[in-house]
Amino acid sequence: GHAGKFELKTNLVLPSTDTDFIFAAESWLDSGADQHRLRGAVMASDELTAKLTKKVDDYLREKAKGFYSESLTELVLQPAMRDGRIAFDFVSEGKLGDPEVDILTPFGNLSDLIDQGKETIKNLKDVGKSLLKGLFGK
Repeated sequence: GHAGKFELKTNLVLPSTDTDFIFAAESWLDSGADQHRLRGAVMASDELTAKLTKKVDDYLREKAKGFYSESLTELVLQPAMRDGRIAFDFVSEGKLGDPEVDILTPFGNLSDLIDQGKETIKNLKDVGKSLLKGLFGK
């Protein structure tokens, strides 16, 4: 490559308060060309996982009425669980200053997901964006 291009050879884990960001090997950024492509996952901490689980549980309790059970909550969250924590994959690419961030969930692309998760998602996206800015920001 040329000066300014940086590629990860192995997975990189960046812990923060509520979440761990895991950047996959072969993610790269190029400050010279102002381009990047990062793939990875955001893993919620045990506390955040518990909070999100409770939110989903409350939501299902209210909406699913007679069908509600704790195993329903587990069933709904199961595809998003990794090692007992909620995790989402993400891809960020394009200009470093204005990344296109997509969060991929087992339920489809986050941008298409509905009201319930919107706030949490927005917060995750903001955290992701500010993290990227902080890491590679100019």
